[in-house]
Amino acid sequence: MTDAKKIRQEIKKRFNWYSSIFLPEGIVEPHVYARVQSLRSQLLETSLRVDVNLRLFVVASIDQDIVSENAKPGTRKTKDVETTSFIKLPNMDKSRSIKSIRHEVEVKKVSYRGDRVSIIGSMILIVSYLSTVMLDGTVIEFLKGNPVKGAKVEVKDIDTNELVATTSTGANGDYAFSELNPGTYLVEVIADDFQIEKSVAVVMLKDKVDFTLHKYV
Repeated sequence: MTDAKKIRQEIKKRFNWYSSIFLPEGIVEPHVYARVQSLRSQLLETSLRVDVNLRLFVVASIDQDIVSENAKPGTRKTKDVETTSFIKLPNMDKSRSIKSIRHEVEVKKVSYRGDRVSIIGSMILIVSYLSTVMLDGTVIEFLKGNPVKGAKVEVKDIDTNELVATTSTGANGDYAFSELNPGTYLVEVIADDFQIEKSVAVVMLKDKVDFTLHKYV
C-alpha cells in the first residue's frame, strides 16, 4: 500500500479575551498593548487544544496636578492573561501533521474608570496541518442488513474507467482508501451471489459511499 495522500489545510479560529488592570492614582491617557508570550498545543481526541499566555502592557502618563512633583512622568503596568481555545481539525489524526500555529492578537476596546483599565481584545489562531484524503464506506446485504465480508471494491477513473485502486471489505463490511488523489471516481462493488453495484464518489478531502447489495433472483 502506498502512503496516504495528504493535503495542506488551514483552519482559522477567532475568539475574544477580556482583562482588567488596576492603576495608581493620577493616571491619564492609558494605552494598552498586547503580545503573545507563549503558546502550547495538545492534540485531543476530536480537537486541538491551544493554551495561550498573553502579556498586556499599559503605558500611561501621570497627572502632575494630582501627584507630587517628584513623581515619575509616566508609568508602565503589565499583566499576564491565560486563555484556551479548542479547534476542530477535520481528517487529522497525528500531532506531527500540524505544521504551524500562527496568531494575530488585537486590543479592540479600552475603558478607563477610576483606578481600573478594562480591556476587550480578540485573537486569531491559524493552524496549518496535513489532512488525509479519505474514501470509505460500508457494504451490507439488502433486507437483512448483514455486513458483506470479502466484497471486492474497485475505484475507477470516472472519465477513462481506468482502475485506480482496489480493496476488500472487512468482517464488518467496511472498506477504506487513503491513497487516492482528490477527484471524482466511480466505485464498484463485486461480491459472490450479489449483483454488481456502482456509485460516484467525489473525494475532495473525505467522502463516504455506502452500498446495499441485492442477491441474484
